[in-house]
Amino acid sequence: MGDPNAFWLRIDRAQETYRKTVALETSRGRALGLDELGSDKVASYLAQAHALLNDRRSYDLVLGSRVLPFIKHLGSGLEALRQMAGAQERARR
Repeated sequence: MGDPNAFWLRIDRAQETYRKTVALETSRGRALGLDELGSDKVASYLAQAHALLNDRRSYDLVLGSRVLPFIKHLGSGLEALRQMAGAQERARR
């Protein structure tokens, strides 16, 4: 993304959106989908991974169980991506 402050702002917003959504009376007792957490899906995914480690108020067991394997898979292939010609430039775009 290039700008670490903007990146963390997106994560913070996604976590705040999650907390506001689960606080609604209409959200109680049902599983939430990522589509209910705003338009920034990438931040919502990353926010769940971050919340598991740093902010339990923003972690959801149902969402996390779907999101974390995907995030883990990305991390496990990171070294291979670094060695792939053109991957860094592609990720920047």
